Amino acid sequence: MVANKKSQKIAFVSHVGDIVEINRPEEWAIAKLHLDKLRGVVPFGLTVGNHDMKRDGDASLFQHTFAASSFNGNDWYLECYSHDREDQHVSANNVNSAQLFSAGGINFVFSGDQSRVTALRKTTTGDHGNEVHALLSDYMSRGGLRLLRFVPSKNQVQVITYDSTLDQLVESMPYVPDRNQHQFTIPYDFSARKQQP
Repeated sequence: MVANKKSQKIAFVSHVGDIVEINRPEEWAIAKLHLDKLRGVVPFGLTVGNHDMKRDGDASLFQHTFAASSFNGNDWYLECYSHDREDQHVSANNVNSAQLFSAGGINFVFSGDQSRVTALRKTTTGDHGNEVHALLSDYMSRGGLRLLRFVPSKNQVQVITYDSTLDQLVESMPYVPDRNQHQFTIPYDFSARKQQP
């Protein structure tokens, strides 16, 4: 991603969970080594998966490795959930966070959540009559990489899901067999964006 940031015009990177296979310090050290290469290069967000915590929700190794304080000072880092309970290792300190970024003249809010859905997309009408596109992807350690390619010349956002372990496009998954949930386009009038003040 770092090597292709310019050629692919990468505006944001999200990791949608299962950052490590087994929640132990040695694997977090490897994750940090690789994900820290994104710092100062491209905004990124991390979602904690079930492999990234203990069964009781204890995400202290993630919090130690990617504490909220390590993202302070980045204008794209919005904030993270916090609470006053004693169990700070659950949910707080960057376990649930949000980031802001812009691409193709569109503003985005990224926030992660774990599920077992694999893929889902939904379009609803916003408060001002605008379309709101919500995309969920959770490929559960299967190597799924979700790419959003903004193509103003075609007035569309291409959503491409690629399996990095099999080196092929994702056409179907056991929980979501419909190809149109993995490979699809979202229409968007880029010319209308340019006309706004």
